[in-house]
Amino acid sequence: MTDFYIAKDGTSGGAGTVNDPVLTVAQVVALSGFTQPSTAHTLIFRGGTYSTELALGDSPEYLLKFVGITACNIKAATGETVIFETPYSRQYLLGYTSVTNNTGAELTLTIDGIDFRNQSSTNDVYFGFFRFEPSTSAAGVIHFVVKNSSIVQQAGENNLANGVVYSASVQPSGSNYTLDNCVIDIKAQHVIQIRALKGDVTIKDCDITFSPPDDAVVADVDFPFFLQHPNNAGANATFKMEGTKVTYNCVELQEGQQVFQLDYINEVRMIDNTLIINNHANENNVNSLGEVIRTYNRPDSTTNVSGRALTHFEFSKNVVIRRDGKGDLIHLSGPQMDAGVGSKFIFNDNDIIVTNDILRTQDALGKVAFIDSSNSDTIHIKRNKIRNHQDGFFIRNSGETEVLIEGNLFENCGENASVNYLEPKMIELRDVGTGTNNVHITDNTFDIGQHQTCLYLSDNSDTTTKAIVEGNTFIKRDYHTSTGTNFCVHYSGTGGDGTQHSFVGNQYLNMENLRTTRFVVYGGNVKTLAQGLAYDSEARTSNAIKTLGAKSLVKPRLTKILGT
Repeated sequence: MTDFYIAKDGTSGGAGTVNDPVLTVAQVVALSGFTQPSTAHTLIFRGGTYSTELALGDSPEYLLKFVGITACNIKAATGETVIFETPYSRQYLLGYTSVTNNTGAELTLTIDGIDFRNQSSTNDVYFGFFRFEPSTSAAGVIHFVVKNSSIVQQAGENNLANGVVYSASVQPSGSNYTLDNCVIDIKAQHVIQIRALKGDVTIKDCDITFSPPDDAVVADVDFPFFLQHPNNAGANATFKMEGTKVTYNCVELQEGQQVFQLDYINEVRMIDNTLIINNHANENNVNSLGEVIRTYNRPDSTTNVSGRALTHFEFSKNVVIRRDGKGDLIHLSGPQMDAGVGSKFIFNDNDIIVTNDILRTQDALGKVAFIDSSNSDTIHIKRNKIRNHQDGFFIRNSGETEVLIEGNLFENCGENASVNYLEPKMIELRDVGTGTNNVHITDNTFDIGQHQTCLYLSDNSDTTTKAIVEGNTFIKRDYHTSTGTNFCVHYSGTGGDGTQHSFVGNQYLNMENLRTTRFVVYGGNVKTLAQGLAYDSEARTSNAIKTLGAKSLVKPRLTKILGT
């Protein structure tokens, strides 16, 4: 590997060394030492703004295009500011096309420390900043890394029809894409779009802002993060996001729009991120976001394909602030996961906050997580704080999945206007915990400030939901005293009568503020709290708690000293 230097004061006859730099990329490529089989070189740019100096060839598609073995790393000189601008309209600013790795070993191609800009609204990129297309004949894995860089799409410029980072080719297994410590600020279309992923996409320690203009339409704001694993492919595809802040300032959307659309991705891991979903300035709160994160996987036998199962979904240690309209935070529409292979759904230690209380009318905001026909071996939902959300967790048709729902706080959840006393639901289980397994709902706090059903347990005619409800705390806020709250509802066809559930040692506090107390344990028949407690061995109640402030935040566990 050889370093070649480019500088604003370089010369056409330079040797490309640190003391004798050239002026343009084309001059580097013409140097005798540049093109070497199976080698990736490094272009080091000295400080300055580069535009026409970047042109390589006379391509109507790319400003800077590397083909085959002539791919190279691009970086800014240490401590110097380097800006890349487009001097005229092109589909892409930079492209690695048909990049070949003949070494048989892993090869990393890096863009490091460059600030990418469009020069104007008339001379800009209109498909994307980077297009990475590895050759299907590559012998070794290729890693594409963009780090310590910034990418800015100004208002009024063409939208990024294919995204900041784009690839559509059928790739060799293991080709990876990484955004590391980058600042991305775009106005329309995609942040990243990989349409034939057979490796990893990693977004780490980035600050990403998506702010569509007032006149944006659905096509401009659809799927900022879009990843797709090719159908019927045996290779593994993963998406990882860590330590990243995403601010999505949405416009009015249709229900089918998502921020993250992940199709046939086998592993999804989102850890220690901040997601801020805002209303657009012109938002009227009628139509808005479909879902924030949506996966599409169908591993069932009727599709006759392989490699399409979601085997691991983890969403942990994230902060989510929602000021948008309706839509689920996570939507896993199944069948999703394969049973018997150790598949997992993990949702732990998150802080989920809805800050716009006006939106919380009937069906205004969706669920925290919608998990349908997951067939996952494990579902863990632990130690989360869910504040001001309309609906909680919906789990359906998960067979003999191990389900643990432990140590969560549901604070002031539900909706403002009670339309149906079964709506909304903080934990909704339908045909879960069948066979020899039970669903364990333990040590949770339901701090009731709106109309809600805390637990909704439902059976179909041929399956039975079985739940162990133990050591939970139910608190009725003293500033909301109208009807419409339920502690537990069990609804059954012929699958069960409610007696399969176990209620042990739960606390029911401040109940004098609940005008109509419903505790439904079987057959949809409404029972009072006193009748329902007959099914709760060692239940504890108290009407003595009078100090819960109208808007104060409650600590995750309130079993010892409430309101402090």
